[in-house]
Amino acid sequence: GLEEPRHVSAIRENGLGDTLDLLFEAFESLDKSVQDFSENELPTIAFIGEPNVGKSSIVNQILGEDRFITSDIAHTTREPNDTLVEFDDKQYVIVDTAGVRRKARVAAGLEKSGVRQTLEVLKRVDIVVLVLDASKKIDHQEKRLAGLIRDAGIGCIIAVNKWDLVEGKHTNAVKEMEQYVYGHLPLLSFA
Repeated sequence: GLEEPRHVSAIRENGLGDTLDLLFEAFESLDKSVQDFSENELPTIAFIGEPNVGKSSIVNQILGEDRFITSDIAHTTREPNDTLVEFDDKQYVIVDTAGVRRKARVAAGLEKSGVRQTLEVLKRVDIVVLVLDASKKIDHQEKRLAGLIRDAGIGCIIAVNKWDLVEGKHTNAVKEMEQYVYGHLPLLSFA
């Protein structure tokens, strides 16, 4: 009942053209037109940071639903995930990414692939939200990410997450955190 199977190789791109032709024919038989779509048509915002800083939790809150799995275990997100979201009658693409840790610590296989895909996201987004963990010190990896963001020439927002875990907060705590972040990430002074 499923008709003839289609043989496709995504890596080698074998059979993709024939499959696309079938899809276009199916849309035409339903009197639906197929329009060209460019990712650049919608503003795209990516959430990037080290593993377990809360990128997926933030995206879930923005979406108003638990779309992405969150866990205390690092590397729950394995690859970038694009989600279309509407806010104030405007559409945006939000990208939740895999955590990026130092190259020497990245395991081969899924984690390495996820990190590579996350860094590729910098080439196609308009804005990056660099998510930091307020309960941890800024390290070399976050400085490296700051350099990659600056070099990509895209807009950046610095989000300091897990603020509730910071102990001994006082009146000037937010200002001190801001000074600390800009002091350790001078490459993102524009953010």
